Amino acid sequence: MSTLFERLSAIDDDLKLSHSRMAVELGVNRSTYYKYKNGTLAIPKSILIILRLKSYDDHWVLSGKGQMKLKDSVHLVEMQKRLKLISKLDSYGVLDSIEKLSETPSSVQKKIIQEFFVFLASKFV
Repeated sequence: MSTLFERLSAIDDDLKLSHSRMAVELGVNRSTYYKYKNGTLAIPKSILIILRLKSYDDHWVLSGKGQMKLKDSVHLVEMQKRLKLISKLDSYGVLDSIEKLSETPSSVQKKIIQEFFVFLASKFV
């Protein structure tokens, strides 16, 4: 499948979900999901994570290369890594604060957060 629209439509079909229902599953409105499908809006990492949780390979979603679905072992290893990171953030009591951050940060916002975490991590070494 050569286009992002075709790949996301294939996922809709595989899950037997309408465009509207898939948008709900991803936690976005219909027009936002349509913009992802058309390529007029970049798919945020949070959406790729949701698709990965549903066993779809985010590399395939973005590029069309590889397999549509993750093999169970690869999928489980990736999810365990992410769960470990989430648990670590939770142990510091920062998940509520992180949850309030924008799903689509600007480059300036990203840089501020990245620099903050680098600074914070340096204090624990």
